[in-house]
Amino acid sequence: MEGEISAGTAGAVSFASLWRNMVGMNSDMTQTFERGNLHELAAFLTTPARSGVFLTRSRIRGLAREMGLRAGVQNRARMLENLFREAGSDGRAQELLRRIDEVVERSLAQYRAWAKACPPARGAWRDWARKARALRRHLAEARKRADAMREGAPRSALRDESESSGSGRAGGAGGSFS
Repeated sequence: MEGEISAGTAGAVSFASLWRNMVGMNSDMTQTFERGNLHELAAFLTTPARSGVFLTRSRIRGLAREMGLRAGVQNRARMLENLFREAGSDGRAQELLRRIDEVVERSLAQYRAWAKACPPARGAWRDWARKARALRRHLAEARKRADAMREGAPRSALRDESESSGSGRAGGAGGSFS
């Protein structure tokens, strides 16, 4: 399937399989994660009204820099898609998912502060927080699946794939909203 990536063979981490079969959460979000298409996933994550967070180009570049990976210089969705590809080919899917979750966690804290500072806007921030908490649940489930898949993959297959890729790299669940 176009947009899918994997970090090796013989049971190695595949982002498409990370997102599949997740149920019981926000339907728009669940459907996006279930399809496992990186293009759709990146578009979802960079659409604040759908994901509950605003990932700026600067923040995406920062995630890439922190991981020693490349995101490219394009629109936000394409940069995030590239970062997912880079992380996947380097066997670092869990790390990227964890880092995105940290961004979402900081956003939730900001929404709580804004709701406290401006009580009339509390309802709006509650909606954003609901979406962000759902995203955190999806990210946590994806990390669990990535861990399970990675544990089932031979270490040498993951290492050999990332070494032979020639990519030339340059150096939870949320709480209640009140």
